Amino acid sequence: MRKRVVAVIGLCAVLSAWNLVAEPLEPDEARTVLHERLASLESFQANFRQTVFDGAGAVIEKSEGQFWLDRPDRFRWEYQAPWPRLILSDGKRIWLYDEDLEQATVKNFDGVLEQTPAGLLAGRVELLDDYTVSGDIEGRILVVGLVPKQPRTDFRQIELEFDRSVLLEMRLWDSFGQQTRIQFADGDTTPPDRALFEFNLPDGVDLIDESGQLD
Repeated sequence: MRKRVVAVIGLCAVLSAWNLVAEPLEPDEARTVLHERLASLESFQANFRQTVFDGAGAVIEKSEGQFWLDRPDRFRWEYQAPWPRLILSDGKRIWLYDEDLEQATVKNFDGVLEQTPAGLLAGRVELLDDYTVSGDIEGRILVVGLVPKQPRTDFRQIELEFDRSVLLEMRLWDSFGQQTRIQFADGDTTPPDRALFEFNLPDGVDLIDESGQLD
């Protein structure tokens, strides 16, 4: 009797493993599902940990901070460790601020976002046309891969992982073989305060204007 119980338990474990196998999606289906997930991500805020690996898989950099998103076109990446940095979009411009260097750079919104995965998160879902999309789904978890159709960006591959409409992780491979892995935790879709997306230049900080939009 005991052997029969053990056998049944073993069979259930095998069946459960089969049920957990990810189901591949056809390219058109993967694109449609990703479009739906991105379109539903109207607002988002989370803590994040970012790890950069070299081509051999060794860790070369670690950082962490907080991320806020508010459609359309507003986001805030606030790095808190190992040193404070800020990447902010106010919907018109991209601001890059390095507190230690006491330097801020402002760039044109469109020119930057078209070259980075941030454009997809910011709501530019039409940029999906620039990628070949593949993916698989396992229960609530969706993993999609994006490969640029034209080598006009610094990234040769992007992966996004969702739990329903909540972004769990983003993985980026650059043209040098390095991988950047960004893991999100404590994700919340509550709309953030709009004041978070306004940049006020601190006193004594040098400003480099590459936007041509400032007086």
